[in-house]
Amino acid sequence: MAVPRILRAAAPRLYSGLPAPAALTAAAARPRDPEDKLLAEPLRHPDFFKVKNLFTLKDLFDARVHLGHKKGCRHQFMKPYIFGCRLDQDIIDLDQTMQHLQLALNFTAHVAYRKGIILFVSRNRQFCHLVESTARECGEYAHTRYWQGGLLTNAHIQFGPGIRLPDLLIFLSSLNNVFEPHVAIRDAAKMNIPTVGVVDTNCNPCLITYPIPGNDDSPTAMELYCKLFKMTIIHAKNKRKQIEVFQELQSRQKGDTSHPVVAGQAGPTGSSPRWRWASHFTSTVLHPWMASHNLAFSLACLLQRDISSSEGSNLPRVIQGGREQCQWLAALSWFVVVRSTSCDPPFCCGMLQSHLYHTPQIKGSLIHKKKKK
Repeated sequence: MAVPRILRAAAPRLYSGLPAPAALTAAAARPRDPEDKLLAEPLRHPDFFKVKNLFTLKDLFDARVHLGHKKGCRHQFMKPYIFGCRLDQDIIDLDQTMQHLQLALNFTAHVAYRKGIILFVSRNRQFCHLVESTARECGEYAHTRYWQGGLLTNAHIQFGPGIRLPDLLIFLSSLNNVFEPHVAIRDAAKMNIPTVGVVDTNCNPCLITYPIPGNDDSPTAMELYCKLFKMTIIHAKNKRKQIEVFQELQSRQKGDTSHPVVAGQAGPTGSSPRWRWASHFTSTVLHPWMASHNLAFSLACLLQRDISSSEGSNLPRVIQGGREQCQWLAALSWFVVVRSTSCDPPFCCGMLQSHLYHTPQIKGSLIHKKKKK
């Protein structure tokens, strides 16, 4: 009896030096740098990516998500998700399907927002092309062939060191072609990789992190799943780009002087007429035009780089894909308007206007201006 008394007497002394739980929570919630703030912002909202607006209960019903298998094929762990049975066929509760699907889409959006690797997995030959095209359109990966056991657990042996495993696995069908549980579900559980999976009434949802009770055999249901996941991933990636550009523009407006200032120009806090005109042109004309063409991220990349007169030849490295003309326009406009010391507004506008039809003239004018200097 003496030991508990001693512990009770010493408890105030033991816990007096520890910070209060509220202080620990506030310190953990307070972002330390812009990157932490960028990642912590979506966690403060229960539905930051508005996934609840992507679909309704009627959409699930029209896609036949509620239709399950025969009563004799029912898995014992799927009983809580079954609404009833009609003509010896299980009917899935769409209210629970809607809640689980929203949770799965929200988690997928957070992974895509943090630039995680998402892998779509399906062994159903009927939907191989649909799954692969969905992954390609949203910029992720897909595996629709035979899954060799140990691809995740023995990745360092099969692929060599330095291999990055997926951050999320999405199973559009949790069974393989012989109606056995997919091997990747077990491997992902061993490697602590979160999984999202569509589970029918004959599937085992135990090892799946975010199970979605629903029909996995109907083409309309599979098209709905692929459409929702694709829209969620693309929306999350665009949200990340918009926030990055917004923070970059905010830091520029607050007078960030991290970039060197060219001789003859005033910095962001200066009062040079040329700098004020360039800032006004960028904020009112260039940035809205690029945002309407989904090129705000390329502008942020250009702002982060030190585009001086000696690096003008490196601007074509920003060009990617079929947006060559638009990104050339962004690069050349920022280079001419802000970094040039001897150009005036009419000259800049003339170059921007003639760019879409006379690209060699712009290159020649830039070379001529370099020789003049």
